[in-house]
Amino acid sequence: VKEAMRRVDWDYIKAEHPSIVQETLSMVEQLKKTVKDAGNVDVPLEAEEQVKMKASLTEVVNKAVSDASYKISKDIPIDIMLFFDRPLSLYKGSLERVIQNLLHRSADSIVTKDGRIRVVTRPKGINAEIEIADTGTEMDLEAFTQSEEWNYTNRVVKLHNGSVIFNTSNGGSTFVINIPV
Repeated sequence: VKEAMRRVDWDYIKAEHPSIVQETLSMVEQLKKTVKDAGNVDVPLEAEEQVKMKASLTEVVNKAVSDASYKISKDIPIDIMLFFDRPLSLYKGSLERVIQNLLHRSADSIVTKDGRIRVVTRPKGINAEIEIADTGTEMDLEAFTQSEEWNYTNRVVKLHNGSVIFNTSNGGSTFVINIPV
């Protein structure tokens, strides 16, 4: 293939077929963008909506943290405090992905060596609460709340009849997910 590519008269092709060359380059750029975006987009909820099962938040959080840790390139400690371990009826895979996404978002905001992420589960009234907090820089609230990641998070939490709150400041950000017990 390399030899054949070397033998092609590229100047002739550019001169005789400029629109084809331009269209091909455009398609290659679009393909590159699509591949890049595919790594940032989650599986549609429809696939997960059919798989609601009993699971503990401890199991969900531990799996999400374990999976997210592979993608977090920095040596950022993740403190895990799990105080709610009753089984809940959950869309487990979707909730794990939401937690992973929020962990990645938190990790991306940490710019100092002493940055940390904390994940806490706890009972909160009639809800189970999942809190993900970091000591990173302030996130762009408007940009984040308009992102596909935020839309996905909201869809998954609403699927659980829950709510999600996002706060950010110069001292870090906090995501709080409440799911009815």
